[in-house]
Amino acid sequence: MSTNVVTILEVAERAYSNMQQEADNSVLDAMRKEMRQILAIVETDAARLNAQIVPRETQRVAAVPQIVRMERILSPLSLNAIPNEILTRIFKLSLDGPIYLKSDVPCTAPITSLAQVCRKWNIVVMGTPVLWNNLSIDFGDRGDSSRLTLAVLECLFRAGPSSPLSICTRDSIVAGAAAHPNPIITLVTPHVSRLQHLALSLPAAWLHDFLVLPSGLIPTLESSDIEFKAGGDNGMVVLSDDMTVFAGAPGLHTLTFRMQGKNRHLHHGQPPAPPVLSPGAQLQLPWTQLTHLSFIDIPVPYSLFHRMIRQCTSLVSFATTRFGVLDTMFLCESRSYTLRSLEIEFTRDIPHNMQYTYPLVLPALSHLTLHGRHISWSQPRLSSLLKRFSCSGLIGFTLFHFQLDNANMESLLESLPDLEIVEFDLSSISRVLVEKMIRGELVPRLKRLQCMMDEAALEAFFLLLEARWACRVVDNSSDGVAYGGIESANIYISSSCRSSKKVEKTREYIRRLGDMGRGIEVRG
Repeated sequence: MSTNVVTILEVAERAYSNMQQEADNSVLDAMRKEMRQILAIVETDAARLNAQIVPRETQRVAAVPQIVRMERILSPLSLNAIPNEILTRIFKLSLDGPIYLKSDVPCTAPITSLAQVCRKWNIVVMGTPVLWNNLSIDFGDRGDSSRLTLAVLECLFRAGPSSPLSICTRDSIVAGAAAHPNPIITLVTPHVSRLQHLALSLPAAWLHDFLVLPSGLIPTLESSDIEFKAGGDNGMVVLSDDMTVFAGAPGLHTLTFRMQGKNRHLHHGQPPAPPVLSPGAQLQLPWTQLTHLSFIDIPVPYSLFHRMIRQCTSLVSFATTRFGVLDTMFLCESRSYTLRSLEIEFTRDIPHNMQYTYPLVLPALSHLTLHGRHISWSQPRLSSLLKRFSCSGLIGFTLFHFQLDNANMESLLESLPDLEIVEFDLSSISRVLVEKMIRGELVPRLKRLQCMMDEAALEAFFLLLEARWACRVVDNSSDGVAYGGIESANIYISSSCRSSKKVEKTREYIRRLGDMGRGIEVRG
């Protein structure tokens, strides 16, 4: 009995051992199969990565000789070996503009960061006036400006006693300006003899202290931009006969007067109120040497407008974006042989506009910019205006906030065959007009176009432009006929073109143009 039991147990043990071995073998087989699958995936990824690496490796091998050559050139150099003049030019380029000083962060970074790199850089930065003589000052709306004043004075000290200065002030205190110290007295007046470029955006009460400085104090001034932040809201005339500071500036050639943008509505009517510029003002300016003169959002009375046109015998560009009152008898003619760019703004009072501009005779005019305040004008009216100007060489025509239908637009463009710049921001050009432009039937010398387009016109513009360029490449032509010489286009698309699919389609048009599409911009 016991023998049988032992035999049974031995047989059972052998059977169990065989079953376990078979189970282990099946597990191993499954594991081997899984490992083979993983290995196949790894090999596939490795092949894909190798295919991506090969072009990069080719580029690396090709770049190695250039790297070696540059290493040989640069190896003898070190920071200490670079001449101070070269370092100064590098630092000037790294600043990329003026030193920005704000009331809440009155520090001179990033220029002070450069001075902390090493002793040599510190010597160069602290001892080079041209790194400190271009300042942009933001007074903000804080009452305590003492820290900002100290930072500005530090920059002026570093700029030295003879370096020419460029000073620009940004958004500043308007409300309750009288309660704060006038920065012109401490920051501008002591250094007026060194000013080369000056842009002041300050309350009118503060600016008055500068404008009435005696003549002859700013001998090196070349350009100035004056913006009145709160000028005239109490009926005060802010530009008048007592403005003397610019009268004795022998180098002044560019002068701009502005009124704060948010006060524009105060001057939209006729006559303007308040009188920022007095109708009978005898402004003391160096008229004969001015080449660029602008009055932005400041109504210019009729008599003064035409007197400036006649007196400025060197004037190249003139802008006035508000017509003032008709304060004198009708003038026969205001002729300028030098004026090439004129920018004016019309109101809805068309007879007033026509009477205001009627005396102008501008035979040298090459670019005319008209602001219209959403005015709809006909082609005959615009053509009549251009005819009176006697400007036969007009190559640039810009209409802001004018509305022209396509019939009037086509007639207008036909009357101006020499145009190279056409900018109609609120006028939509149809597909028919686009086709005529690209084929050279309209404005064949056009180099810049700005307008609105719907989907059909936009598609025609890109397809025909691509075809025109393709023909030019095949012909190896560079004569600039039709749109062969286009340099830039700014297209505003209508709301129907702004879906994601249509925007992507527009991007594809630009991509297909390649290098030729670099100057083309499409906006919503």
